[in-house]
Amino acid sequence: MVLPAGPWVRCDTWLEPDTRVPPFYDSLLAKLVVWGADRAEALRRSRRALMEFAVEGVPTTAPLFAALLDEPWFAAAEFHTGTLEQWLDTEEAGT
Repeated sequence: MVLPAGPWVRCDTWLEPDTRVPPFYDSLLAKLVVWGADRAEALRRSRRALMEFAVEGVPTTAPLFAALLDEPWFAAAEFHTGTLEQWLDTEEAGT
């Protein structure tokens, strides 16, 4: 496990180095919180933090969040409560 760090980056987790994640685990392994003076700065810090974040042995949603950060509508804060589901449906359809 490698947790991101740096200015205005916080990672809350119950994991520690050498922790074994049991087969029946809470899917919230860690929570990444990033702040920036504006949205663009927060997005840059988020990208960097997600690139640094690594957990071996179990799948994580880090790749999903990294992909979201590259979406123009996400960068522009143009989304609603159904956007993620719509985006996932579009991604699965390959369009």
